[in-house]
This record gives sequence, C-alpha cells and structure tokens, in this order.
Amino acid sequence: MTKAKDSTTGAKNQPITMENYSPVYGLFGDDPLARDRFLGKLRELFTGSDPSGLNHEKFDAQESPADVVLSAAQSLPMFSTARFVEVRNTDALNAALLEPYLAYLADPNPTTCLVFMGESVDKKKKFFKLLEERGYLHLFARGNRTQMMATIRVELETAGLKFDPDVPALLVDLLGTQDLSLALEKLKLLKAADLKSRLTIDEVFSAVGDGGEGAVFTFIDDVFSRDVQRAFEQLMRLKEDRQQSPIAIIGLLARQLRALVFLKSNETPPGIPPFLLGKLGGLARGFTWKQLFEWHSALRDADRRCKSSRAEPWLVFEALLLSFFVTKPQK
Repeated sequence: MTKAKDSTTGAKNQPITMENYSPVYGLFGDDPLARDRFLGKLRELFTGSDPSGLNHEKFDAQESPADVVLSAAQSLPMFSTARFVEVRNTDALNAALLEPYLAYLADPNPTTCLVFMGESVDKKKKFFKLLEERGYLHLFARGNRTQMMATIRVELETAGLKFDPDVPALLVDLLGTQDLSLALEKLKLLKAADLKSRLTIDEVFSAVGDGGEGAVFTFIDDVFSRDVQRAFEQLMRLKEDRQQSPIAIIGLLARQLRALVFLKSNETPPGIPPFLLGKLGGLARGFTWKQLFEWHSALRDADRRCKSSRAEPWLVFEALLLSFFVTKPQK
C-alpha cells in the first residue's frame, strides 16, 4: 500500500457549491488536518443547506457493511436537494470488501455526495484505480518531518500562541499520524488566559499526553522498554479508542525502531529532537543487532498482513506484540 502523494489539482483547489459538487470524493492521505478541513467545508456546505440533519449520515467502513452504506447513498434526499454520506477507514478494507462499491462508483447517485476517507491508497485495488480514473481521488500528504514541523509552527502562530523551540518537534513525536486539530484546540484552551507566556514542553505533555495521542506515545515507550504488563494494559486502552489504527501504530513502532538502528550504529537519527536522544540511546544499548532484525521482520510481516489479508487487524497486532516478548527457543 502506497502513501498518498499531495495533489496540486482537484477538489481541494476548486470552489464547491450545491450546483457543482462531485457525487463522490475520495479523501485520502496522511495529513488528517488538511483532509478533515476539506471534509469540514463539504460538511458545512451540505448541512448548511439542510439544517434538519435528515440527509447526513456517517459510517465506519470497518463496522458497516457495504450494502448498508450503499443503501444510504442510493436513497433520495428528504426535504433537500442532496444527501451527504461520510465513510471513514475505507483504506482498512481488503479488495473483496471494497468490490461492492465498484458498481456504484461507475454510476453514482447524482443527488448524493458520498465521501470515502482514509490514510493511504493501494492502487493495485480496483476501488482506488476507479476513484482515480473517475477523477474522484484527492490526496492530502503531510510531507516529511521538516514540513510537518513547519505546518505545526504556522498553526501555533495562527492560533496566537508563543512556544518554546522544541514544541513543534515534540508535537510531531506525540501525534505521529494522529489528528493535529484536536491537539491544537487543547493547547489553545490551555493558554487562553495567558497568550503572552510561551507554551512549554511540560504544558504540551499535560495537554496532549493524557489523550489518545499520548496513550500511543506511552505504549511505544512501554514496548521498547519491554515492559510486558504496561504494554498490554495500554493495548487494551488503545483498542477501546476507535480513532486508533493498528496499521498506524505499526508505522510508529517502525519509526522508533529505525531511530534505535541509527543510534546503535553511533549515528544521530534524522529528525529526532535532542531531548529524546538520551532516552533512545539507552534503549538502543539494550538491544542486540539480532533482536533489532527480528523486530523489524515482525513489524514488516504484521504490516503486510494488516493491509492485504482478511485477518482482523487487532489480532494481527496482538500476535506481533507477543512475538516481541516471547523468548524464542534456542536451536
């Protein structure tokens, strides 16, 4: 599955009205802030023209079967000119589960705006090929770490917040692929009474580190510290949080593993803020090269199974976690 690349044309650069909306939008990419802002504009357009809410429905593709979603999309609007249907986590479905949508994409209901969303695209699947062929696919990419930090700086400044130099880097590490907008709202509330003082690292931890984003960050620490009990306790919390994705967490674990490989080679990992290097260096010394290779192989295999098989992603993830902690018998 490939990462979404940013598109310079398409839906996000065109004005949209009730007279010229597309019947289908595929909003994919690893920049949830930009993606959800565009979704918000669409939602505002349709709900603004229909304050009753009767024609607005939301689905999670992993929980709602295709026939339920398509039934909503094929329904005629009630007391309005159009319906608005959102479908999140579409990228988590395999080819077989996406197949029922193909006929609809070829001939969509013109009185419904059906929006598919996710973090990544797999153009080997007919669903994504058809989205692209029909001009429905619109991609939102976060860019590299430097670009992500630049975005965070702009967002903080736009919010009127002053901040310590290490705050953007810390937010990148805390959030990973999670939504930045919720964290920004928390930080604005925190500093609302005192916009003149600088936002500190400790304040970021207190505001962001107690939510789902912080839980992921703590979980990764527990995994690499090989604290079995705490890791599985955190895992239970993550599974209860519907915003967390096993695939996204595997990506964060892989990123930390790469940092340990750099440090074990006596190299400075790119993009890691100085205040994290000491902690990661200690973790790197606790791993042998063989263990790092085994963990990398396990992450690669779990990532492939989550994206390409019919296995339940959280079961794949639990098996991955067990492989980290179970001592393998000596041959």
